[in-house]
Amino acid sequence: MPKIYQKIKMLKPCEILPNPYQVRRNFEKGEIEKLCSSIKEMGLLSPIIVRRTSLGYELISGQRRLRAARLAKMEQIPAFVIRAGDTECARISMVENVQRKNLSLCEEAEGYYNLMSYHGIKREKAVQMMYTDRIEFNEKVRLLGLPEKVRYKIEENNLSLKTAKELLGLRDEEKQLEIIEKAVKEEL
Repeated sequence: MPKIYQKIKMLKPCEILPNPYQVRRNFEKGEIEKLCSSIKEMGLLSPIIVRRTSLGYELISGQRRLRAARLAKMEQIPAFVIRAGDTECARISMVENVQRKNLSLCEEAEGYYNLMSYHGIKREKAVQMMYTDRIEFNEKVRLLGLPEKVRYKIEENNLSLKTAKELLGLRDEEKQLEIIEKAVKEEL
């Protein structure tokens, strides 16, 4: 884990740059609004994590809190400022999202793939870094071999890994989509 070189710094939410390694694409508006209400009443109880770059402060962890703080029009929010390179930022962001357990299968798979391909991390090292099971890790990454439309349907219908894995053996996209439709209809 990178060392914190300042305990907590107060930053303007509007000046914090986005996390280029954020794998989560879906942020429920209602959840952000609830968090915003809580922040208005109690303040931001957990600091976000940022790093200093040549362009300013860049978010590493705390996307939902930052969005809610912006919505609440907070003047300043607490942030841990850490020294971390791109690989460490990607890892921290991915670990935080996986620990929350509501990443979609495809978002998680893309995050794992990005760690390996963009940061040159070997598969076994990535498995260790993410504190995950090797077989499950590999199965999730394999989902990226499915057609984009099929991955979208997996995500849209929040299918389980077990159901999504069954699609890997099929080569016909139409057949894969039929199976998804059947799984959703029969609530499998």
